[in-house]
Amino acid sequence: MRGFHFTLILLVGLNIYAQENTYLVKSLDAFLENNIEIAQVELNKSATSDDKAALNWHLEAFMFGVKDSILDSDQSKIEIFSFASVLNSLRMAEILNFHYIQKDSLIFEHLNKALTSAKKLKDTSLIRLSYRKLLQHNFDNNQLTKLFLSLCEDFRPFLKNPSDEAIYTYYKYSSIALDTRLPQIDSYKKALEKLNFSEDNLSKGILNQIIGISGIAFSKSLDTALVYLNRASENYKRVPGFTGYRYSFKINNNLGVMHSRNGNPKLGLQYFRKASQYDFGKNNLRSMSNLYLAMAEAHEALKDYDSAYYYSKKEKEVLNTFKEYESALKVREIDTKYQTLEKEKQIIVEQQKKKQNRNIAFALGGLVFFGSITFMLIQKNTKRKQLLAESEKEIQIQKVASVLKNQELNAIDAMIEGQEKERQRIANELHDDLGGLMANIKLHFEALKETPKPELFEQTTKLLDNAYQKIRSVAHTKNSGVMAKKGLLKAINDMATTISNTNRLHVEVIDHGLDHRLENSLELTIFRIIQELLTNVIKHANASEVMIHITNHDDSLNIMLEDNGNGFDTANISKSLGMGISSIDKRIDNLGGTLTIESEINKGTTVIIDMPI
Repeated sequence: MRGFHFTLILLVGLNIYAQENTYLVKSLDAFLENNIEIAQVELNKSATSDDKAALNWHLEAFMFGVKDSILDSDQSKIEIFSFASVLNSLRMAEILNFHYIQKDSLIFEHLNKALTSAKKLKDTSLIRLSYRKLLQHNFDNNQLTKLFLSLCEDFRPFLKNPSDEAIYTYYKYSSIALDTRLPQIDSYKKALEKLNFSEDNLSKGILNQIIGISGIAFSKSLDTALVYLNRASENYKRVPGFTGYRYSFKINNNLGVMHSRNGNPKLGLQYFRKASQYDFGKNNLRSMSNLYLAMAEAHEALKDYDSAYYYSKKEKEVLNTFKEYESALKVREIDTKYQTLEKEKQIIVEQQKKKQNRNIAFALGGLVFFGSITFMLIQKNTKRKQLLAESEKEIQIQKVASVLKNQELNAIDAMIEGQEKERQRIANELHDDLGGLMANIKLHFEALKETPKPELFEQTTKLLDNAYQKIRSVAHTKNSGVMAKKGLLKAINDMATTISNTNRLHVEVIDHGLDHRLENSLELTIFRIIQELLTNVIKHANASEVMIHITNHDDSLNIMLEDNGNGFDTANISKSLGMGISSIDKRIDNLGGTLTIESEINKGTTVIIDMPI
């Protein structure tokens, strides 16, 4: 009977825990959609607990801002892996970040710990929140490296709602835009479309704001940019509490700067004054100093020098206050480190004493034990040495015989390998060089059928002459020397011009930072790779346009080839790998690079190559 009562109590307890967990997850999911009202309703259904307190802190920070001061806040951590421990790690990162303290490594440490704990708990909602915070921190601090793109792709399997998808698209294409120096406005607009039926006004505002800023940066269209910036302002007005105020401050500041720098400082000051209404005290010192500086510049442009001097003075006062605050933090950090070191020293001293006592006890016992067996070991060791001497003679004889056999086998292997390499070299030369040229000749013949122009006939004849010369070159095992004479970029541009002259396929080459020559063999390899990719487009893609982007990043080279052809299903790419793609993949792998193929049926194909140089 007692067992039955115990089981009943356990089941009731588990049911209550499951309900508590459901309320917390629903509250967190609503928070991830920036729906604070629903998040608070669900959280209030949950009983008092560390988990509830941890989540409530984040809801209050969204509504009222971070109240904790870095100088006097309790920075104790919940060490066990739990719902509360993840949120507590994110809380510490938020406090540091909110106060604009330049402690990127410490912030990253807290964020990374939160993500690791969330993954161990296998809690999807906590994982999504941790990824969002990590991406936001890296993005705000311009850490848009390949690692950032990798972080975006790690986040992708956990996308659950339109807000997740919009955030993923925004961060991914913002990174690509900075890397390629090309606008990604269409991608941002697609992300915005995902939020058509969502109440997530914060994400809508951020996307409208970045579209507006990107529009003025790339297209120089002020009117179009203002449309999106004003939409963002309306979105932020619908975001409740402190977060809405914070982003309204940013958008009014953006609008003020945009008008001031485009010849209308008077209108810019109207937006600056709106922004100055959102003063959040010492937690916004850096932003307020930037605002006062912008206001001083606007008054100076209007020749209102008294006001310009007033705001310039305020900017310096705020900046000095911020520096004093940072200095106080540094003193506290040094004091904390000193106390930690003292505690660590004390622990080390105690551990050393214990270790010494233990070692003395072991030594005394060991002396008795080893003394009793030493004599036996000496006798056995003498006999063992005699046996080893005899066996070493036999081993030496066997080694000599083995070396002779290995030398004979190595000579045979070297001969076979040399023959195989020669065959492979000739096969690669025929496939890479002549294959692309013959595909180009075929394209010219097809163009001649449609429009038999004399200049096109002349170009075709020249290509046939080139093919003849290349066959002679292969026969005499000579390198064509294209790279040595012209250089990589010149050779690629010549190839693009030749193909474009057929009027069947237009090839455009865009280069960034390729101002100097690379090593000759590397240039030749890259030329062959691009030549083979263009051959595949001519043969299979049925495309009319090809864009080749070549970007030099000092220690790495990025090649992106895009066509508007048929495309294909990348899920079946392993089945369709021919000699061309397989050869390219092996070459890039040998150079320590990576090959990525993105394609959709009827939407073209993009090939991305990254390799060190």
